[in-house]
Amino acid sequence: MRPGWLLRPRPELLIVLCQGALLTSACASGDSRDDSSTGSGYVTAPMSSTGNTSGASANTGAASESTDGVDASSSGGDGPVCGDGVVEGDEVCDDGNTVDEDACLGDCSAEASCGDGVVWAGQEECDDGNDDESDGCSSSCKASTCGNGTVEGDEQCDDGNTDNDDSCLDTCAPASCGDGYVWSGDEACDDAGESATCNEDCTEAACGDGIANASAGEACDDAGESATCNDDCTEALCGDGVLNELAGEVCDDGNTDEGDGCDANCTFETDPVCNEPYNVLDAASRNKNTFGEPYVCDSDPVDDWVGAGWYRFQGAAGTQMATSTVPPNSCGTNRTGYLNTEHPEIAEGVVSGQVCFNWNGNICASQSIISVVNCGDFYLYSLPNVLVCNGRYCGSAD
Repeated sequence: MRPGWLLRPRPELLIVLCQGALLTSACASGDSRDDSSTGSGYVTAPMSSTGNTSGASANTGAASESTDGVDASSSGGDGPVCGDGVVEGDEVCDDGNTVDEDACLGDCSAEASCGDGVVWAGQEECDDGNDDESDGCSSSCKASTCGNGTVEGDEQCDDGNTDNDDSCLDTCAPASCGDGYVWSGDEACDDAGESATCNEDCTEAACGDGIANASAGEACDDAGESATCNDDCTEALCGDGVLNELAGEVCDDGNTDEGDGCDANCTFETDPVCNEPYNVLDAASRNKNTFGEPYVCDSDPVDDWVGAGWYRFQGAAGTQMATSTVPPNSCGTNRTGYLNTEHPEIAEGVVSGQVCFNWNGNICASQSIISVVNCGDFYLYSLPNVLVCNGRYCGSAD
């Protein structure tokens, strides 16, 4: 054996030695050289001796207790660590993580609570760090929701429901006429404006309600007849077929033709006979309120009677023929005559009438058929001579 052989161990032997941590200096470089040596660069392997093997085993055990070569049991440490799952030092809680959104804040300084400015996942809908109920997040960390009974955010009202027939809509805006929803007990209808059945003030459309509703076909509505509006809510016009006395109409035959009884100004056209000559009955003795003799009859020219023809009652005799039973011994006769039929309207022109003579307890003991015409301001009567004396046509101021 050559001298110094033991000073040059084989590489595979060095590997074994390094694993046993016996040649720590040489193993540091991994190439069997002592990096701190200035000599040949090789370390002489220690000879085996009694007790050395057990020492190596002890060193190996000590090294295995620390992964970084430092004995953790001898380290002083830096205090409690938030997130290690152990509440230590000034930690209020430690849930084993540093997440803010769970039951323990990420710095372990406090347990999660409404108002801490952090949304606790699964527990809070929002958390804005204050108790202002009107900023969109309530003091109980509930997000603003229309219908929760609390006015929040841009809500104008919140009645705790999402009904649209009460004072607050499901948008949390106050109910109002024109919103398209019928406010129960306050509005009769709401079509979001005027319609054929609903006025713009949310009342039901009806002619005569004083609200002109064009959608309902109304040209006007003055709550009844006026000088400009008919009671059927049409514009007052002569010739529309609606008689409107407040508009100055005395007739309206649905046209403006002349010669048909109602002219273009809606006044009656009198019968042409009204423009013809007539006689006048004006004797005071002819009035139904005149009593006693002398008795005369309308067959011979006496007083104001001149024979058969057209007559007008006027002056002391009255303005028209009496229209009810006249007692005997009145109006200058014991056989009193009165009109037993209605006076006509202007538009009727000349009509037939019946005169009854009251005599001896019989209110129509005899009669005459006459003609009557309404001339607007007066009546004309076409009267024949009486057949029985002392029959007389009596006048009245009625």
